[in-house]
Amino acid sequence: MKKMLPWLLSVILVCSAFAIRSLNNKNKNASPKAPEVVAKEPAPNLQHKLYEDVYGTFSDQTTRKTKVLLSELKDKYPIVIVNFWASWCTPCLKEFKGLNQLISKYGKDKIFVVGINQDTENPLKEIAAMEKKFDLQFESISDASNRYQNQFGINALPTTIIFSKGKVIYANYEYTDFLEKSLLAKIDLALSPAK
Repeated sequence: MKKMLPWLLSVILVCSAFAIRSLNNKNKNASPKAPEVVAKEPAPNLQHKLYEDVYGTFSDQTTRKTKVLLSELKDKYPIVIVNFWASWCTPCLKEFKGLNQLISKYGKDKIFVVGINQDTENPLKEIAAMEKKFDLQFESISDASNRYQNQFGINALPTTIIFSKGKVIYANYEYTDFLEKSLLAKIDLALSPAK
């Protein structure tokens, strides 16, 4: 057995060398891998441009039968807020208190808010229940078919888009603190007479 050990080790080493050489040659002949592409959010100005385009054509009716034509609102209200929400979205529901406070702070003559509800089962019932439960100071549109979600390119809830004269001044794709100082500063700037 001792006499065969060197011979056996030699065979293993030779086989290993051939295997390594074979793999190296195979990798040299293989086509280079394409770089991995990572999907990113569109640049804010492109996304904002999309929002502004949709804003110009958006027309619907709330669950309380109020006609909403966003393009006409820019002359009537200095600030228009479009808020995508659903009754099953906890962060959406947490936003309502701050959104009501924001409306109270500036007044309904300066800020118009429209909710776009994403519930697909019993949306009218869900909207009415949330309006009552949170004493919402704004009306909502049912988007059970995801028409507006698709038009605006929304893929997260809550999503808030704030317009001033039809131009986006703020967009957020998660919970928004409507009383946060930097957001209030943007709204104040949009409301200032110099605008």
